[in-house]
Amino acid sequence: MQKFVSYISGWLSSLSWLVGVASAMFLAGNIIPTLISLEHPSFVPTLWQGYLFVVAICLTCFTVNGFLAKHLPLLEGFVLVFMLVAFFSLVVVLLVLSPKISGAEVFQSFTPDLGSVGTLELISAQILLFYSLLGSDSTAHMAEETEDAALIIPRAMVGSYTVMGLMNLIILVAFCFCWVDPEAYETTTTGYAFLQVFISATGSARGAVALTTVMIVLIIMSVTNFMASTSRQVFAFARDDGLPFRSFVAKVNPRTLTPLNSLIVVFLFVVLISLIGLGSTV
Repeated sequence: MQKFVSYISGWLSSLSWLVGVASAMFLAGNIIPTLISLEHPSFVPTLWQGYLFVVAICLTCFTVNGFLAKHLPLLEGFVLVFMLVAFFSLVVVLLVLSPKISGAEVFQSFTPDLGSVGTLELISAQILLFYSLLGSDSTAHMAEETEDAALIIPRAMVGSYTVMGLMNLIILVAFCFCWVDPEAYETTTTGYAFLQVFISATGSARGAVALTTVMIVLIIMSVTNFMASTSRQVFAFARDDGLPFRSFVAKVNPRTLTPLNSLIVVFLFVVLISLIGLGSTV
């Protein structure tokens, strides 16, 4: 069973990373037109405009990973500082400016949307939380390019999971305190409940745009790393004869010293699968 199970595992892992990086880019790309409409009410966002932003984000991440890889450590340092500033700014704004519900409502009350919570709903609801914990897995895919990997990679995995898990819990609790009007948030014309919470907290669309812009910058920075890990997963599986066209995909570019071809595969996958958004109203 070993070869068969390993083969299935490799495909599931590769596909999950591919659709994962696509979903993160898709989220950021489709929020941007909404922010423009908040700033300029006469502007009506369309599906194709969101798609173009997705492609633009994907192209930016591809360029950084493919041709500016040697500058990634510097980018990581900037991301860390920016993330901490953004985190504390968001928590402070929510807890200080937003109207809030009581602690008893946050921690002691539970009202299922459909009268009862099934296993599928419970699992589905956790997917968004996993986004902030992906760093612990991402580092494992970069092990071959890390000095003293046996020591550094485990530390990075545990550190990422611990720090992001704690920050995720804090921001989630803060957000729950601001969940004052669920019906208004869930039926908002913006299409995004968190945007309506930001509008309620800051008292203006412009304040919500500022907070969300910070989030989009963080998403783009994160998805740059996401794309790096995805390309290494695709590269490694192709090198092990798991993917078609292995001689092309499992090739390291001699000039950039990066798996440029696997990055091209990731780029094309995101561009193509995001076309679903042009025909979907979800």
